Amino acid sequence: MKVDSEAMLDAAFINAKKASPSGQLIVEEYMKGEELSIDSLVYNNEIYITGIADRIINREPYFIEIGHVMPSNLSKDLIDNAVEVFKKGIKALGINFGAAKGDIKVTEGGAKIVEIAARLSGGFMSVYTYPYSSGINLIQNNMDVCLGNAPSNLVPTKNRVSIERAIIPEPGIIKEITGVEQALSIPGVMNVFIHNKIGEQVVDPKAMLKRPVIS
Repeated sequence: MKVDSEAMLDAAFINAKKASPSGQLIVEEYMKGEELSIDSLVYNNEIYITGIADRIINREPYFIEIGHVMPSNLSKDLIDNAVEVFKKGIKALGINFGAAKGDIKVTEGGAKIVEIAARLSGGFMSVYTYPYSSGINLIQNNMDVCLGNAPSNLVPTKNRVSIERAIIPEPGIIKEITGVEQALSIPGVMNVFIHNKIGEQVVDPKAMLKRPVIS
């Protein structure tokens, strides 16, 4: 939760405390700027960048991810700086085998690391967004690396714009779900995923895990 003033501290403390399994809280400096999601595979200490997307975060003061856009709309210089910082982070953490993903902020002071994890991106980016954009089966390549083999094929066969979006409905009770078949019939729409059921209550999300979505 972003805190803009002292008056917000109490609410931010209570919100974070309720969501913390350990009861501990983290206070961090807010980094202003666009955010990138970057995937990579690491084999024989060589880092292969396997996807760069604009990470769309909104609904301040909470940080709710609503999707990715690939390829990124940022300039090459900004992307190159983000990739350089990401690679340095991978090496500093000692990730020398397998997958690594990073959420990188592009600030006025240069690229800064939000998160690096020894895995591929969750959600839809690795399984849908990147393959639709590039034609590369990233999961297969990751399995190859996990089995001790070099990535089988990281050469793109497509050069497409791939967009994923979460549609967050207004708070209330879900009475019906319609329009899925019509949406899938639209040229360019590849998938529609419904994450909630009829009868469930929809709340205004204040954390990623609590977002009710259609994506």
